[in-house]
Amino acid sequence: MPLKSKPVLAWMAAGLLLPVIGWVIHVSRSDSSLILRLEKSKACRGCDLRQADLAGARLAGIDLTGTDLRGADLSGADLIGARFINARIGGTILTGAVLDGAVWVDGQKCGPGSTGRCLTPALRRLLETGRCRNCGLTAATMEALNLEGIDLRGADLKRARLRGCNLAKSDLGSSDLGGADLEGACCRQANFREADLSRARLDKAGLQGAFMQQAILNWASFAGADLSGADLAGVVARNAAFREANLENANLARADLRESNFGGADLSGAVLTGAAVDGVDFSGADLSGAVWTDGRICGPSSIGTCRRTP
Repeated sequence: MPLKSKPVLAWMAAGLLLPVIGWVIHVSRSDSSLILRLEKSKACRGCDLRQADLAGARLAGIDLTGTDLRGADLSGADLIGARFINARIGGTILTGAVLDGAVWVDGQKCGPGSTGRCLTPALRRLLETGRCRNCGLTAATMEALNLEGIDLRGADLKRARLRGCNLAKSDLGSSDLGGADLEGACCRQANFREADLSRARLDKAGLQGAFMQQAILNWASFAGADLSGADLAGVVARNAAFREANLENANLARADLRESNFGGADLSGAVLTGAAVDGVDFSGADLSGAVWTDGRICGPSSIGTCRRTP
């Protein structure tokens, strides 16, 4: 007897077996019958619903525990009382979706007014007071919100969706932002000291003058980000991506940058004294006027490598 995937077995138990091809890998966006099946069964635990088109579906009370919803379109869907515990929601579209009474990824309940985002008690407290130290905000949906000057020190923001947010001058020191999405966010002069940003996405983010000392940035992406004047002294940023980033006059002293990619980045005037740069890709990077790892000043023609000043 051939082995079957867990998603397929789940549908068999419900008498709603889907074709194996296209279900195990991903659901066809044009499969309108999927919505009917989900509306009838009200359960799809551990399923693979990546890129599924579920816009406008009536899924109140559905159990999506452990389901992969990355890139799925749930815009305008009725998700009242749904269960999302441990679901993967990176890139999931929730515009206009009603989530009142739903149980969110981290087990918190979505309160009244949860349209387009889950208003957990922690998120509601943050929005009402601007302060939520050590709060649990795992996978919180906060895209494009104005959060300037908020206090989130020590908060659990793993996989939080902060794309396009205004976090200027906010305090996220010692917070856990592992896997968070901050693409295009304004983080000017924000505090990320000792924060964990492992595998976080900060492409094209504005981090001018940000305070990031001793932060963990392993596998994080800063492609095209503006880190000019930022203080990254002592950061651990192994295998991080800084392609085409602006790091002019940034402080990278004593940073662990091993195996990271600075291709095409602007590092002019940056300080790299004592930094670990083994395996770093500086292809096309501008190091003019930078202070190299050994304390010497890089000359004006230092593209891709630090050349001694004539």
